[in-house]
Amino acid sequence: MIKTIKELLQRNVKVSKDPKLSVDSVNLLSGIFECNTLKSKNEIISATRLTEFLGFHPHLDPQKNWDTLKCMFYLLRECTPGMPILDAGGSPDSSVLNSLSNFGYNELFACDIVDMTMYAKVKNSKVKFSVQNIENTNYQDDFFRAVLSLSVIEHGINIEKFFQEMNRILKKNGLLLITTDFWDDYINCDGIYPYGPGQSQMKVFQKMEIEDICNKASVNGFTLCDKLDTKTMEKAVRWEAVNREYTFIFLAFRKN
Repeated sequence: MIKTIKELLQRNVKVSKDPKLSVDSVNLLSGIFECNTLKSKNEIISATRLTEFLGFHPHLDPQKNWDTLKCMFYLLRECTPGMPILDAGGSPDSSVLNSLSNFGYNELFACDIVDMTMYAKVKNSKVKFSVQNIENTNYQDDFFRAVLSLSVIEHGINIEKFFQEMNRILKKNGLLLITTDFWDDYINCDGIYPYGPGQSQMKVFQKMEIEDICNKASVNGFTLCDKLDTKTMEKAVRWEAVNREYTFIFLAFRKN
């Protein structure tokens, strides 16, 4: 099991000696386990370079490589290849799961309410995908060592039911890794339905709402793994289809 950032980097050459990597990359790694926000577009560039540098599977949207990088460090530090890991709201193309597959992990699961196999672009993916509602799955109790849910909870998810279900399917001390859309000030998304009128309205969480999410997590048996930093610097993320800019926030929880 990889226990430190140094051990992971030693699988390749030292990060400080690679000309493609910068001080921004080193700074990004220094806070890799923090529950924090994506601070800048430069962090996206650094995360993308580090993702490629470390042999991870890059996300189809480079803006999501920040999520991938943070999840991978958590999972490689705490999970061994035989442990079941779920991408809740993910697909066979899951960049995190396919990255783990490259490192020898084989108990990889993903689920979504939409059959994502028809959209999959990753060939020979080893991800076991099923069509399920993440608020009410058919997985066994205490089955997964870790669950990730990236850019999902903002899409009309009932937060209370979500945490209750995650508590049910995670083992004791299991990891729950979440990212979602975030900004300090209110971003008007009224009338914006990115996936059609029959789906949920777009949502960008604010600080008080993130704190409420953490409270709901606590009530349902989860504790934050690291300090929470909601400070923002730049609207690093742009969603062209809806003409909105914001950033991401990463939350890592452990089941009590």
